Amino acid sequence: MRELTLREIQIESLNILLEFDKICQKHGIKYMLAFGTLIGAARHKGFIPWDDDLDIWMKREDFDRFVELYENDSSISPYKLCTRNNTVNYFIDIPRFSNMNFSYVTENPYEKPWDCGAFIDLYPVDCCGNSEEDKKGKIELMNISKLYFTYMGISSPNPLIRMFKNVLHSFLKNIPKEKMIKYVNRKYEKVLNDMKKRSQGTSAALFDSTVIRPVNNEWLDDLIPMEFEGHMFPVPREYDKILTLYYRDYMTLPSEDKRVPHHAYKIYAKDLNKEE
Repeated sequence: MRELTLREIQIESLNILLEFDKICQKHGIKYMLAFGTLIGAARHKGFIPWDDDLDIWMKREDFDRFVELYENDSSISPYKLCTRNNTVNYFIDIPRFSNMNFSYVTENPYEKPWDCGAFIDLYPVDCCGNSEEDKKGKIELMNISKLYFTYMGISSPNPLIRMFKNVLHSFLKNIPKEKMIKYVNRKYEKVLNDMKKRSQGTSAALFDSTVIRPVNNEWLDDLIPMEFEGHMFPVPREYDKILTLYYRDYMTLPSEDKRVPHHAYKIYAKDLNKEE
């Protein structure tokens, strides 16, 4: 297998996004560029030069439709919607829409090996607020994720935390995976539904044990096209308000020492002829 350069990872991520966009247009599913990808569109008309992934936001109803359509659909091969349900050692909360002609290799020594190919990240956007009840709910969501991470054997560089996680994992690992996933999903759904009942026009992207600061729902309703790597993709019309809320002066470049990729993995192109 051949390791991809950073620019090659970006190009393959873009190709996956184009396929994803085609599927969403076919089924009338809405999505929008998010996080660093949205900064890249606004500031660079493409990837942030040192960025190594691509992020998408989807309101929960669109997210659920996409997952239902493609989680186990072999007809989209070599593309795959990787989730906890269908990918060995997959532990993160969000799914990845992946091209499995590539291989993902983690460089994090505290993770088990897992493969989601070259990918884009799909983040569901849920109703959420800043009430005391919602603050407790956000902590509960984080704890649910951390419990699943421990169940999957995800460790920590901190010796005391690692020892605690290893002891807890030794008890949790005997639970059948299907049963554990159902438990986690049920707990997540209950907390999210409670937040939705209390919400008053705010939303938040929930992912990876973290809850992003709520934004006004109306900011995510009106989408406009924006250039990204020579193509047009949907972004919130109020993208400036969102990015300013999250990153403050997002149009100013960070110092040179911070212009580096932030994820510990490598992507390899598979030798398909050899595999055949």
